[in-house]
Amino acid sequence: MGKVKTNKIKDNTSFTSLKDIISLLRERGLPFDSNNEQLCKTWKNVVGEQVSQHTRPVWIKNRLLMVEVSSPIWIQELRYREEEIKRRFNDMLGRDAIKKIRFKVG
Repeated sequence: MGKVKTNKIKDNTSFTSLKDIISLLRERGLPFDSNNEQLCKTWKNVVGEQVSQHTRPVWIKNRLLMVEVSSPIWIQELRYREEEIKRRFNDMLGRDAIKKIRFKVG
């Protein structure tokens, strides 16, 4: 792969410009799935205002969505609604983005 140019500043500390970092990431591939950002933004639309106040998606990897909840009661409620949540997410995104959801108190 291409070498990233570094620039020198007055104290001889080298740095890499943000432009060069972005170019390198585009060249080598992003270290995350950019579609995951869309999943997180969609959370509130999928689960509604009340649920979103007590939960937040943490990460999505290999079609597994990790969600933090405010209490064990919310884990129980969301496990009951897991199939509905997965279906709504996947329908909204037009793809099979989520296969499983895990919930944890956080």
